[in-house]
Amino acid sequence: MNGRVLSTASLLVLLTGAFTLNGGQAWAKGHAVHHAAKSFRVAGTVQSVDADQNRITLASKKKHAEVVYTVAPNATVKSGRERKSLADVTPGMRVRLRGILGADKTRTVQEITLPAAPRRGKSNGALSGPSARPSRRYGQGS
Repeated sequence: MNGRVLSTASLLVLLTGAFTLNGGQAWAKGHAVHHAAKSFRVAGTVQSVDADQNRITLASKKKHAEVVYTVAPNATVKSGRERKSLADVTPGMRVRLRGILGADKTRTVQEITLPAAPRRGKSNGALSGPSARPSRRYGQGS
């Protein structure tokens, strides 16, 4: 049993060494080599939305031009915790996009984040609830 474990370990070391010395090419022959896709994140102002073509155009501050992004069919659109659709995106909105940059430099959007709606009851900035009541400690009241 001990000899069998040793020979299995030796075989594993030899195969690992051959793979490493060959730069992984011995294994990669006949197998597609997948390169990791680069992801991108960008924020900007929407110039136009074409829901039929699944495209969104943002204004580019750096280049003083417009950048067109392709929206993936399964892309998520959200505002806070609420799910939205591409039809809810309108020109002039500030949005954040997250997606993948393809090998051919196409920008495919996987997630669009819209500004969250203001929370109800908290719009005027006044405190409410227990923290808004004066304390009876430190000589305030009896």
